[in-house]
Amino acid sequence: MACEGCTTELCTVRGKALPKAMLTTCQRGNAAAVDAMLQKVEQARAAVATNHPDRHPRKAVVTASRKPCQSCNGKPKSKLARTVDRIVSLKNAAVDFIQDGMAVANPEQQAKRSAICAACSLNKDGWCDDTKGGCGCNLSLKVMPRASYCPLGKWSAYRDEYRPLVNPTRSLMFHLYPLKGKEWNWHWHIEQIRKHQDKFNGKIVVGVGVDKNTATIEEVQALFDGIRVDHWLRADNNKMAETLTHVEMLSLLNTDDPNAIIFRYHTKGVTKTRDAVEQKWAEIMWDGNMDLPSVEDALASHLVCGVMRSQTPLVKKKPGDFFYAGSAYWARAKEVFERDWQWKEPNRWVVEYVPAHLFSFAESACIFHDLVPSSVLNHQYFAEHVDAEWAAWKAARGIE
Repeated sequence: MACEGCTTELCTVRGKALPKAMLTTCQRGNAAAVDAMLQKVEQARAAVATNHPDRHPRKAVVTASRKPCQSCNGKPKSKLARTVDRIVSLKNAAVDFIQDGMAVANPEQQAKRSAICAACSLNKDGWCDDTKGGCGCNLSLKVMPRASYCPLGKWSAYRDEYRPLVNPTRSLMFHLYPLKGKEWNWHWHIEQIRKHQDKFNGKIVVGVGVDKNTATIEEVQALFDGIRVDHWLRADNNKMAETLTHVEMLSLLNTDDPNAIIFRYHTKGVTKTRDAVEQKWAEIMWDGNMDLPSVEDALASHLVCGVMRSQTPLVKKKPGDFFYAGSAYWARAKEVFERDWQWKEPNRWVVEYVPAHLFSFAESACIFHDLVPSSVLNHQYFAEHVDAEWAAWKAARGIE
């Protein structure tokens, strides 16, 4: 199926190319719901064809390789395409509402959502402006179902478990690999910590993996001048990479405070080149996860959150059913330490496995670009599927 101006993606669960707005429902295994949506879309297209016989049907777009609509040429979506997207969005919302037992958000939750939408730059007379990447919904209705969520991550779906954070204590655990010749990367990460350090009113813990190819820990510490670091950990680097210091750093943040949260990250892209996609990826990891209102809303009803969540593992051996591409994520600390937080395996990917090892998919949330495919390690994917959404995400927050 194709439509004018639509971007389609391959649902890896059903092996079928669908409009992006249907992808979540498809990947949740709701085959009947997807088929019903497709039927509605075809009916809408047929109605347009009947009312506008001068329009020529467009050729079907090949989407199995995740290519965008070839007829769009990067132009804004047409009115027809936006109408189709709204139909699909409404059907998805109806499916989520029914699956959630038709639960309605309580007055406090609705008021919180309404306040966020009222202050959003995409709010156009009570509708979310889909010409600028918004969802196109009537916002007074959008905020009502408990399972509803902002597709740009400004507020999340809620569950039975709803406990907003109260004056949260935010801690940072960061693994740094100071590779010689890649100072442009790890110096940049240090400057991101400097930029955001005031957001961490708890502890800042830094682990450093060193070997013959790296700067010394003393040289690294000198670059942190002016940055408060509560604990340093040194490890002899090996194939375990960022997993080396994970459990040890976590142990320094052990708490039973129900309002404590932890952000975990590392020097993403340090072994790559300046023009590699990892640098753009790293920027999204930092900027996306530093939007504290979105993070704290997500954690009001979930135990872990981050950007670019996936259910399609990069490594087939991965346990669990989701991960955050790039291994940058927040978690509620008390619940982390009530579970198997000391788990560790001789595998460098363990830090990426941790969210799924500790939490179920239902306990996780995503605040940007959910349900990504198995690999986002190329500029083409970002150009076709990330850049426009990222621009809309920033626009909704007034970020240039």
